[in-house]
Amino acid sequence: MSQLRWTDPHGMAVASPLPVGHGDVLRALARASHLAYLGPAALEEALGTVPVDLRSCSPRTRVDPDTQLLVLQQDGWVVLAFRGSEMRVNDWVLNARAVLLSDTGGGRRHAGFHRGLTVTGSGSYDWEALKAELVAKQAADPALRLWITGHSLGGALATLAALDLLRTTHVPLQGVATFGQPRVGDGAWATSARNALGDRYLALAAAHDPVPHLPLGEWGYQHVPGVRRPSAGGLHDVTDAQLGTASLIQSILRELELDDPLAALSALAKGLEGVLALLLERAARLGSLGAAHDIASYEAALEDLP
Repeated sequence: MSQLRWTDPHGMAVASPLPVGHGDVLRALARASHLAYLGPAALEEALGTVPVDLRSCSPRTRVDPDTQLLVLQQDGWVVLAFRGSEMRVNDWVLNARAVLLSDTGGGRRHAGFHRGLTVTGSGSYDWEALKAELVAKQAADPALRLWITGHSLGGALATLAALDLLRTTHVPLQGVATFGQPRVGDGAWATSARNALGDRYLALAAAHDPVPHLPLGEWGYQHVPGVRRPSAGGLHDVTDAQLGTASLIQSILRELELDDPLAALSALAKGLEGVLALLLERAARLGSLGAAHDIASYEAALEDLP
């Protein structure tokens, strides 16, 4: 568990006025995104003196969202880290609800992701209640630094959460960074989100990670401008066009060929639908969408970032 500890440098990074693209900040937020997958006992060991505040929603049915949020906070800073997709029916139903619905801020956004943010029910997760808490904290400490982050599905929820906070409260947002997140809305929504978030938003999409390619642009989706690719040379801009269908098939096949080359070729003969079906079958069997998508891979890619 030592590799997952929330160490002093992470606390120092999020307590600082550094921009969201600074290496120390991204390493801190990637670590928080990783920690969001843990249960209470493991978190107590990993967090040390930082209080454990894990909020989750208990789904009433197999298709209700089971959103989980880790709230890290000490004097002067708060980090909200949304848990990403796990190999559970609830998460994949949420991901599959790719219907675009109108958003009050302009454009249309993913119906399922919005449901994941705003879900209410049994459990400790309640987005509206948390917003009220943040408003009270900011009133007590005007210099409060708030960061929002998440991996995979958690990145989509983090983006929606940041926008909702900006539109409905006066809580200042220091930054939002996501790792391997899917697209959240259409082009008009993405433009509106960029106008609201500006340079406080950064979405990392690793090479060969299939998730940032989804939902497909052909379905009406577009990334918020601000997608970057980590590499040995730093962070590099990635356009929405670079995350197209052809690139998605290439990324998926790269993962599948490592496991079963014959199955990969058979899936390719069926087109994108066949490739996606094989990816999800493999993910359910192995408990992962592949090494390129794992949050640990993003952490490793950020190790030497200045």
